[in-house]
Amino acid sequence: MQGEYSVQHQGEMTRPRPARRLVVPVVAVVVSMIMTLLTGALASPASAITGVTPATLAAIDGKVGVPIVSSAPLAGTNPTGTVSFSITPDPVLIGLAFSTSSGVISGTPSTPTITTTYTITASDSGAPETFPVTVDITVVDPPPVPGIAPASQTITGTVGAAITATSSFTPTALTLPLKFAPSGPLPTGLTMDVDTGIITGTPSVLAAALPFTITATDSSASPLQVTSSLSVTVTAGVLSPAVQAPVTGVAGVALASPTASYPVSPAFTYSVSPTLPTGLTVSSTTGAISGTPAKALAATTFTIEQHDALVPASILATATVSITVDSVFPASPVTVPLTTGTSITPVIAFGPTQAMATGLVAPITFAMSPIAPTGLDIDPNTGVISGIPTVAAASTHVVTATDVNGAKATGTVKFILAGVPALTPSSQTINAGVGVPFSSSPLTAVSMTAPVKYTISPLLSVGLTLNANTGAVSGTPTAALVAGAYTVTGTDALGATATATIVFSVTKVSLSAPVIGSVTPGSQPGSLIVYFSKPLQAPVGQTYTVKVFDANGVNLITSVPATSSPVTILNLTPGETYQIVVVANASGTLDMVESLPKAGTAATAKTAVTGTVPTGVVATTTSTPQAAIKPSVTVSQAGFVLATGSQASSAIKVFASKPPTSKPKKAPKVRVPINSYVSVVLTGVKAKGLLPISIKVGTQWALLGSATAKKGSLTLPAFASTRAGTYLFRIGKTPKTFVYLTLVIKAGV
Repeated sequence: MQGEYSVQHQGEMTRPRPARRLVVPVVAVVVSMIMTLLTGALASPASAITGVTPATLAAIDGKVGVPIVSSAPLAGTNPTGTVSFSITPDPVLIGLAFSTSSGVISGTPSTPTITTTYTITASDSGAPETFPVTVDITVVDPPPVPGIAPASQTITGTVGAAITATSSFTPTALTLPLKFAPSGPLPTGLTMDVDTGIITGTPSVLAAALPFTITATDSSASPLQVTSSLSVTVTAGVLSPAVQAPVTGVAGVALASPTASYPVSPAFTYSVSPTLPTGLTVSSTTGAISGTPAKALAATTFTIEQHDALVPASILATATVSITVDSVFPASPVTVPLTTGTSITPVIAFGPTQAMATGLVAPITFAMSPIAPTGLDIDPNTGVISGIPTVAAASTHVVTATDVNGAKATGTVKFILAGVPALTPSSQTINAGVGVPFSSSPLTAVSMTAPVKYTISPLLSVGLTLNANTGAVSGTPTAALVAGAYTVTGTDALGATATATIVFSVTKVSLSAPVIGSVTPGSQPGSLIVYFSKPLQAPVGQTYTVKVFDANGVNLITSVPATSSPVTILNLTPGETYQIVVVANASGTLDMVESLPKAGTAATAKTAVTGTVPTGVVATTTSTPQAAIKPSVTVSQAGFVLATGSQASSAIKVFASKPPTSKPKKAPKVRVPINSYVSVVLTGVKAKGLLPISIKVGTQWALLGSATAKKGSLTLPAFASTRAGTYLFRIGKTPKTFVYLTLVIKAGV
């Protein structure tokens, strides 16, 4: 029957009782079982982890600085909850890390330590029990690694300059002594000491961060080798000047002067980088750049390189210079006539084709400065000028073409007034005479822009000149000239030109003879003064010659050139009578006319009153001069001329002197300030009567005057010192009585 079976003790099956009889007992049994379980759990709890896997950890032997092999991860046996780990003492003290989740010890020990036992404790979060595991850790210092320090070095030098020696090496765990060698040849000029590895020297070539390895080999039975790295950089030196002043040239025109030069030596050669523009060259001896650039060039920096003559590829030192070459349009200037309100014919002043011919590179732009006249404009892409001027006026403008690189070419455009330039009068005829001054009419420019400058062709004859501002020809012809045509060309400010013609003819001039007025004794013994009148039609530059003949007019004694009357003749025989003739010469020609002869007697000592002196020394004496004799005369033999009326600036000063001597070279010197009236007083003079006083001019002696010695002293004639120089005085009547004194005239006395 259903529901009538029950479980018997020992598993036997019996027929169950009716269900209604079993309800209370079953519930009682279930409750009893639950209570039994709860009571057992409280009275007798189950164990947590029963162990740790692995149960034993191998000892850890580490080295300072070397990562250790991690200990095995730990796991709790039969855990009831989460297992975590702790350790004592803390390994962080020796640089190791500990994982609380796995119990793993890892890391790189930083401190050596003796063998130390560490206890790792496993804990179960589900029960209070713990389980310990121990591990021994030992950390020792690692054995030294063979090597050299520094591990790397850098050499930075300059060609021609000694480098700073590299550092010496410090070896580690190597057997001394060591030998050093580089991995390859060092740059020329540098050497390495094989015993120390130190590098010294003066590099002579460039090096761009060259890498080297330096190998050190020790002396052990089995030699050890260690390495260090080396980088070598050698740059070029700097020439002086290192940067030259920028050079601006013009295509087709030689540079005004070469660029700066550098040391000249058989040890050096020079080149330039990049290649110079056509027409320019660099001196391999001096490094100077010169020449005539052929085309335009935008501002470009060139490097001048100095090389070792024996190693052409070397670069010892460098300098830079910026070169700009501007070009000029060959068709410049371009003239454009203007009429107010009338359109000009479009003018391609300087187009792209012309611009490229000068060396410019397309695309090219054009600009005009100053801007075009009102109503006109220039196309920036073609250079074409067009438009209708609102006001016609002359002006000059510069057109600049600029290429893609910045190179430039320039040209000039001149706007002028419409009309035909002309000069008036268009022709002139001039009949002139030799030695007679004249001038043609000035020229007037028509339809031309001022200022107008004039030139003439062919060249004018001697004595004639052209006024470049007026077009007039003037001067004094010096020779006859057959009638010939000369062309005068006027060029205005804008370049417009016009011409006029002048026909010249020059004939000889007939001169009348000069007339001798009088011939009188001069101011010193043996002198004559000749007075004469100029001839008629005397031209500018008229010259004269005064000829002195003997009393019979046969033998020529002397001749003196002159430009005016009167003329003084010196060094004649006192009291002798002479025949005088004055010749007039037309300057530059052979034409000459003579005066009628006139007699005259040379002065004696009694008639001499004043002396002839060199330029800068004006003599005055206590004697009375003849009324007709001027105080200023010419010493023709010495070539000195004293201007009439010359004055010195200071009052008379008296200078005492030592007695003169009979030997000119030992004559005492009197120093006289320039531009002053002076009087020299000689002391200790033993002479009586009137003593002639002369002065040497060049190689000639001229009578200065005379004076009388009184009481042992002699006062020379007062004079004005207007020209610096050294003059020799002579006092006495005969060579046997001559004594000398030197006069020195100069500033700052």
